Amino acid sequence: SPVPGFAEQLEGVNKGQEMEFTLSFPQDYSEPQLTGKEGLFKVKVLEVKEKRLPSLDDEFAKGEGFASLEEMHQRVKENLLARAQAEARSRLEERVVEVVVEGAKVEPPPTVVEREAEHLFEEQGRILQSSRLTMEEYLRHINKSEEELRKELQPLARKRVLRSFVLAKAAEEEKVDVSPEEIDAEVQRLVSEAGEEGKRVREALTSQSGRLSLRQVMMTRKTVERLVALATAPEAQAPAGEGKEEEGHGN
Repeated sequence: SPVPGFAEQLEGVNKGQEMEFTLSFPQDYSEPQLTGKEGLFKVKVLEVKEKRLPSLDDEFAKGEGFASLEEMHQRVKENLLARAQAEARSRLEERVVEVVVEGAKVEPPPTVVEREAEHLFEEQGRILQSSRLTMEEYLRHINKSEEELRKELQPLARKRVLRSFVLAKAAEEEKVDVSPEEIDAEVQRLVSEAGEEGKRVREALTSQSGRLSLRQVMMTRKTVERLVALATAPEAQAPAGEGKEEEGHGN
């Protein structure tokens, strides 16, 4: 649909029909020279198709691997609920970490931030490479220099470094640790989930660098879980001022 309203103009048309209509290009249109202008569209309908869905019954459910439509409904409901709960948990974890980081009174070393910014720049390059796009082509597309892009990455780099510093301090304060047995169990879980790639995953995770990397991921996860537990504990939910009144009676 080239512009808003285009699809609506085609409602009810028949195969072979030709038509003309005028629509305005929106202000945020991808081609600046057309924003806000009127466009005349000439359309010929080559074909009209209709999507026909199968009947939602037991036969359909069996074809999808379920004993009945009721069982299929129940599984879909459970999956949707699990996904909603996971998303809600993820949002809660992110917000708790944000609050903790915002309250931190520490400034990460510029050299560490610079190193993280360089890492982000290289990461961007790898993503572009996988899309068969060079950094030079990307910079021309966004109309920025390499120096400007590196400068734009500085705030994100600082945020990531600060987050890492704060979580490391929180882990220290809360005595969060990951035992070798926990790492072994996580390796086994990841290998089981990898299926045919299990052997390759095991080789990667059982190397010294692999275990260290996995331990760091697990440390971060446990630390965030601990912070969420503290933030959602009943005593943390007490209304503002609760408990101060009793102190006042004693004065």
